[in-house]
Amino acid sequence: MMILVRFAILGLVVGWFGTWGQFYQNEVFVEIQEFPDECVMEAQEGQVFVVHYRAYLPDGTMFFSSYDSQKPVVLLPTTKQSLRGGILGMCVGEVRLITVPSYLGYGDQDHVTEEGIVIPANSDLTYEVKLLFTNDADSMIEAFEAIDYDGDGYLDPNEIRYQMAILDDEAAILDINLDDADLTGKLAETVVRNNDLDKDGKLSRDEYLGIVLQEV
Repeated sequence: MMILVRFAILGLVVGWFGTWGQFYQNEVFVEIQEFPDECVMEAQEGQVFVVHYRAYLPDGTMFFSSYDSQKPVVLLPTTKQSLRGGILGMCVGEVRLITVPSYLGYGDQDHVTEEGIVIPANSDLTYEVKLLFTNDADSMIEAFEAIDYDGDGYLDPNEIRYQMAILDDEAAILDINLDDADLTGKLAETVVRNNDLDKDGKLSRDEYLGIVLQEV
């Protein structure tokens, strides 16, 4: 019943903004590519999103893929990324193409990725996003495990640094009170230092959840 209601609402939205499966939402353009048989969990405001995504330039060049490294991306609740605007309402398992206009992306400045790929100024960027988890129920722990690449039950500065590199300059959302936020590595070390309650140089699951929950 819930699924039918969701489709009915989507149909009304599409009636105003485009054909079925294509619509504008929070200033980004959304195209639904895959929809799960059952929507058991839906992305909402104030949640952590764990996603896999590929990012493309207007000419189709892929400039990032979390699939290549097999490391999902964690988007915290207060991130300013416009990508979140297109994820809202997604079901776990759903795949969307989300096109972000340049003024919500890198604007009128060229941007060079860590791999040396140039994102030209005024580029609309397209993201192929699959929602893996939200922070409902046990998925907060699953988000921790997604960042914990070596599976040791702790997050070290390198693991946190990787996430910050993906999120670019969104590390400020953790309110780490760093005056000179010039290097992602320095940010990661500061996140660990400010939240490492037992001073063992890494974050336990409880310490990590403390960071996230204070942002919700």
